Amino acid sequence: MGKAEEDNFWRLDPALHNHMPKPAVALFHPHLGFGGSDAAVLWTIQALRDDYNLTPISGGDVDLPRLNEYYRTVLSGEDFRHRRIPFWLKSSGKFFALQGASGCAMFGKWPPNLML
Repeated sequence: MGKAEEDNFWRLDPALHNHMPKPAVALFHPHLGFGGSDAAVLWTIQALRDDYNLTPISGGDVDLPRLNEYYRTVLSGEDFRHRRIPFWLKSSGKFFALQGASGCAMFGKWPPNLML
């Protein structure tokens, strides 16, 4: 087998790739707003959106147009399915650890094929 044939041997047939289900991934963040860790979540979504079913979990609504403008991302509502943490946890900035614990507890109720 020559070099070209060997390289092509390990490539996934694009026709087969289109019929495989996308793995599911959840991304947890207490509140998607305007900070450094928020940028990491949004750029992760942008990088993975074509290959994974993404579910960011956070407190509050996601203002996607403002976030796209701020972080220079190009995301649409079709790129992911947003889930909200319980409303009573998002009302105070004092309970970030509790928000994280609540988010982790929610993961136990999710499908077994969901990667965290």
